[in-house]
Amino acid sequence: MEVAGRPHMGTVTREELQQQMDDHVAGRRWTSDGLVEHVFGEVVSVPSAAVALLALLRYGMITVKPILDGDTFSSPVVAVAEELWVDACADAASASLRQSHQDTKYEWTWNLPTGQEHEAALFLNVLAVLGANATKQQNAICHLWSTRFKPDSPFIGYFGQDLRPDITCISTRAFQKSNQPTVLRHHKIDPSILSHLQKHSLTTDVSPPAQTASPELTAPSSTSTLPTCDQLVDMLRTSLQEPLPRLDQYQEFSYDSVNTDFICWEGFASTGDVKQTDTLTAITQSMIYMKQQRLAQPHLRFVIGLAITGHEFSLTRADTMGVEHITLDITKDSGALEMVRAAMGFALANDITLGCLPGFELCEKTCRRFATAEQKTQAMTGRDHPDIRPATQVRESGHDKVHTMKTAKFPTFFQTPPDENAKKERYYLDYLVDTRGSLVGRSTRVWCAYRQITAYGELESVDVRDRNAAKDALQKNEGVFVGPFALKIQNTMIDSATSSNSLHTEIRKAVEKDSKEGDEKAKAGAACILTPLQYVS
Repeated sequence: MEVAGRPHMGTVTREELQQQMDDHVAGRRWTSDGLVEHVFGEVVSVPSAAVALLALLRYGMITVKPILDGDTFSSPVVAVAEELWVDACADAASASLRQSHQDTKYEWTWNLPTGQEHEAALFLNVLAVLGANATKQQNAICHLWSTRFKPDSPFIGYFGQDLRPDITCISTRAFQKSNQPTVLRHHKIDPSILSHLQKHSLTTDVSPPAQTASPELTAPSSTSTLPTCDQLVDMLRTSLQEPLPRLDQYQEFSYDSVNTDFICWEGFASTGDVKQTDTLTAITQSMIYMKQQRLAQPHLRFVIGLAITGHEFSLTRADTMGVEHITLDITKDSGALEMVRAAMGFALANDITLGCLPGFELCEKTCRRFATAEQKTQAMTGRDHPDIRPATQVRESGHDKVHTMKTAKFPTFFQTPPDENAKKERYYLDYLVDTRGSLVGRSTRVWCAYRQITAYGELESVDVRDRNAAKDALQKNEGVFVGPFALKIQNTMIDSATSSNSLHTEIRKAVEKDSKEGDEKAKAGAACILTPLQYVS
């Protein structure tokens, strides 16, 4: 499949890809009970997820029954049912905090199907939108899930086969209301969240939001103790007193199409696979999509994927150490809550949470889906890159080229963190020279880069023929970049300071190995060393 990190040029079948992926991560994958917390803990706290779960109960998107001696009992009258909801959500939150995923006191039944692609995408979107609204975060939603594209639209992967994820997590700006008799050719029809709510919600007479202060739903700080069960119950009872918004107030989610210009591997925030029952196959297939995403987005230090079936979901994260999974039953206490938490997490997460290395500066740009030889030459011979430009410039120009362009975030600059032996530096990333296609491992990338100069004292590094021009540019506060350099970046995930310091020492020895005695300028290797812990946020 790969030789020295390079893909085989021939096509392979889906079954071959799945077998090779299993072999690739064999011995480097494990179960992580706290993975949802590790990935989305700073975005969606357990108490916030409990409030969101309570809102879903009130909307009728999910029902719950207590389990006693293996039997389930139906809820009695409404007043008792509301108290049951509070106890069930508090118990689910407590189980999640303890990471006790096997025990359950309640049986949760979802009124939203998940076994097919369009059902799974809408399921995740409904959970995210209702949950974010219940926790006063609806304005922070930046991603939603979309279904796969129409079957006659090829979507070729890195290995030559048709590679279309079942569901994709993309920018909310891709979801649009067409306002036209027919959907534009570069749009695809997608059912709206609002129509899904109106179809499945059992609650229609819900008052608009009250103008009252909402309860504090933020996660406890690292120095504080976890909330007790009584505290969770009190918080949920307070939330229960707050009116829910009417369904017709979700008009911003009444889109009917998705702009396919946003659907490309460079633009995916995450991908997922959907199966009726086969969770293991869904996980393997999701890792194939994750590998493709990591190849297309070299600024990622790890990549996240999702697999979902009729009653389970699996979250996967791959980084330099290997692959970690968590698979939860969404009909159990912690599984139901963690499903809500993950759905909200994907919708609210920023680039750093979804794997972007903090040193990269991303800029949304558009690029051609295809180019003739003449167009390619024009783009590559000019530093302005006329066919790879900021997306805002394309839209503001009003040119019809906006309909023939893909839109995604691309790394444009890399900024090194402060180091005891080197100052902070900023590099313009011209183009990617080399990258490795492994899902796990260091994922080495090499850019052709230019270092930014900000002070007159740095003009010595500029070629003598260009110094006057560089000096004039500095006086005008214009950007000055010198190069080219080969900027090599590798990923590392190290938790202890001891391991980091040991690695730092070994790298320093390797850098100085070929130095000539008494000649500091003869040092080979890197000019500065970026230790892994400098990127821990």
